[in-house]
Amino acid sequence: MNTSSSNSMWELPKRSHIASIQQAANLGVLISAALLLVAWQRFDSAWALAAALVLLCSTPILIGIQCVWMQVVNRHSESTHKLSASGLLWVWLHESATALRIFGYQQPFAWRQVSNHAAQHSGKRGVVFIHGYFCNRGLWNTQIAQCHAQGTPAIALNLEPAFGSIDAYAPLIENAVQAMHTTTGLPPILVGHSMGGLAARAWFRTTSHAKVHRIITIGTPHHGTALAVAAHTPNGRQMQIGSAWLAQLQCDEASAPAQVANIMHCVYSNGDNIVFPSESAVLAGSAVLHIEACGHVALAHQPKVTALWFDSLIANP
Repeated sequence: MNTSSSNSMWELPKRSHIASIQQAANLGVLISAALLLVAWQRFDSAWALAAALVLLCSTPILIGIQCVWMQVVNRHSESTHKLSASGLLWVWLHESATALRIFGYQQPFAWRQVSNHAAQHSGKRGVVFIHGYFCNRGLWNTQIAQCHAQGTPAIALNLEPAFGSIDAYAPLIENAVQAMHTTTGLPPILVGHSMGGLAARAWFRTTSHAKVHRIITIGTPHHGTALAVAAHTPNGRQMQIGSAWLAQLQCDEASAPAQVANIMHCVYSNGDNIVFPSESAVLAGSAVLHIEACGHVALAHQPKVTALWFDSLIANP
């Protein structure tokens, strides 16, 4: 890869397809709810009030449906970590609050707020953050800020095209890894949330294993997820349970299982409302960290997960 490509990885992208979609969706909900509330006051319509409340509560409602679906699937799976009723309630409340922050503000309106951190640090290992489906680099604002504070080189990617094949993200990851190695002289750590973990695996099967120090996947559907059953986008279909793409990925990795296992660390939760059955997020032979009762988006921000990549792997390379 040439130097200009390496340098460009530190610059923030000017556009995000996902940010545009989420901006439109959020503003559409607010405008529609406001119009319905005006109709309620003017015409004393209970239906207008109810519709406005449903719109304003659409995120918690959707997450509630996902949580119920998750609980049913996990109850009938071979999961060793069953979620209690109180745990399910906590997941719903915590994930709803997290999703409102991430999808309501950070990703649509603040995804360029925190820049990548490219400072040269002798012997300081860097990290590349890879977001998941229907997300952008805004997911990692807090983590990038932590890297700034600790002087750790960090790049948070935007995976584009947003609804293309997961394989298409491999060159972007390759560029980021090369840029990080040029800056630090060390192979970086890759931290992938959800589909981002699959993107990291798709890149890893095409490159030298010496290029990366560790790959940490967080809530990644390594074996697919039941939620993707109705997916229509290429990357959504690739995450369906039993998909040909996942089978091919596993087949490609079979030639070097020890190398994959030695470099991979999987984080999962019995409260993951997007990736279920919950054990779908565990890759055979990898190191595993289970987080009790934590939703899908919240899992990326859980302190134990942050400590996993930051304290153990970056501060002590």
